[in-house]
Amino acid sequence: HMIAARYQEWLEFTRNFLSLDRTKFSYTIVASCTDNHLSIKLQRISYNYEEERQNGFKTTAEKWISDKYAVNKKRTRLINGPAKFRRKTIDRKNDIFKYITEKVKQ
Repeated sequence: HMIAARYQEWLEFTRNFLSLDRTKFSYTIVASCTDNHLSIKLQRISYNYEEERQNGFKTTAEKWISDKYAVNKKRTRLINGPAKFRRKTIDRKNDIFKYITEKVKQ
């Protein structure tokens, strides 16, 4: 059995008294169950960053935070632009999976 749900939320990078840096974060969660086993995937991840500004952009995770685009040529560090997206996306994914795991165990 399978279920899928589409979500859109704000993914905040920084927030302080003077500024707020965030992006619209869209993704699909696909959960499938077979023989007492739950498999969860985050798919179709996309970002809509500063859409109201001239330098804003829309992109997908595959084109922005994958190793091909987000890691330097020596593969030793993240590139500044996509680094914050990659870190926050992974943190959010971990939060979502942790929450689902806790609910399933109850």
